[in-house]
Amino acid sequence: MRALRNHALIDKAPPGHQQFSGERDRAFLAHARVASAKEDYKQIEARVPVMARALLEELLEAAGRSRADIQYFLPPQLAGKITGAIIDVLGVEPARCISRVADVGNTGNATPYFQLNELWQCMQAEEYAVVLTIESSKWLKTGMVLRREAAR
Repeated sequence: MRALRNHALIDKAPPGHQQFSGERDRAFLAHARVASAKEDYKQIEARVPVMARALLEELLEAAGRSRADIQYFLPPQLAGKITGAIIDVLGVEPARCISRVADVGNTGNATPYFQLNELWQCMQAEEYAVVLTIESSKWLKTGMVLRREAAR
């Protein structure tokens, strides 16, 4: 691993994803026929691509690399439309991106493991990958730059 960054973005923005919790909420939901979670898709669509681009720049600088040095990009996995927008804002070729959201759906915290599994199958020695994740309920962002070592 060449660089690792974890951030909790502290600002006044409301979370993009909120869940109800606790006994009182469960009782309410049982009778109200409402969803157990709500998402502000417009806020997520506006903020996540910008956060992903900033995280990518930070990781590349920390690792001493440029976009041209990176063979694979694993972008945050949100709804397909938002993932496409993220790839556009990152300024990388879609062919270099490993995205699994179309195959496995928005599975939240599990999705990067599907991406990493695919990466491991195609990544060659001395190649680099950047992994980016954004969690919209608290605006957490984390990422890493990976380099596959040559077999010894």
